[in-house]
Amino acid sequence: QNQNQNQNQNQNQNQNQNQSQSQSQSQSQSQSQSQIQSRAGRRMMTSRLADRLRQLQGAIVDEPAPELSGRLTRMVGLTLECVGCPMVVGDRCVIQGDSGGSVEAEVVGFEEDKVYLMPLTAIEGLKPGARVVPLSATSRVPVGPQMLGRVVNGAGDPLDGKGPLQAEARVHLS
Repeated sequence: QNQNQNQNQNQNQNQNQNQSQSQSQSQSQSQSQSQIQSRAGRRMMTSRLADRLRQLQGAIVDEPAPELSGRLTRMVGLTLECVGCPMVVGDRCVIQGDSGGSVEAEVVGFEEDKVYLMPLTAIEGLKPGARVVPLSATSRVPVGPQMLGRVVNGAGDPLDGKGPLQAEARVHLS
C-alpha cells in the first residue's frame, strides 16, 4: 500500500511538473507572440510615419534665398558707380539695363559706400538706378595642366571650341 501511495504521489508530482512545464511553455509562446506583434506594430507605425514624412517633404517649398543687389548711381566714361551692393575688388556683377539686356562688370575700386565698376561687355541701355546684381563664384579662373594649349578670354572662358575647361583648381585674378 505504501508503495502504491508512493507511486501515486510520484505520478501526481510528474503531472504537476508537466502542467508547470506546459504552462511555462504556453506563457513563453504567448510572450514571444506578443513581442512579435509589438515589433510588427512598431514597424508598421514607423513605415506609416516615414510615408507621412515623405508626403510632407514634398509639400515643402524651397524659398529662394534673398537676392542682394545694388543700384547704378553714376557713369563717367567707362567707370560705373554703384551703391548698396557690398562687393570686394575683383568681384563681378551684372548690371541689368532697360531693354532687358545686361552688362557684366568687375569691381575695380571703392570709396566709402560706393563701388567702382569697369564694364567687361558692351554698355547698352544703362541709366541711373539700374539694378546691379553680384555674380556668385566669380573672379576665379581655372588653373592646372589641363589649361595648357587652351585659348581663353580675360574672364577665363574658353574661346577655342574644345569644350568646357577641366581644371584642378580656381584662383582669384587679383
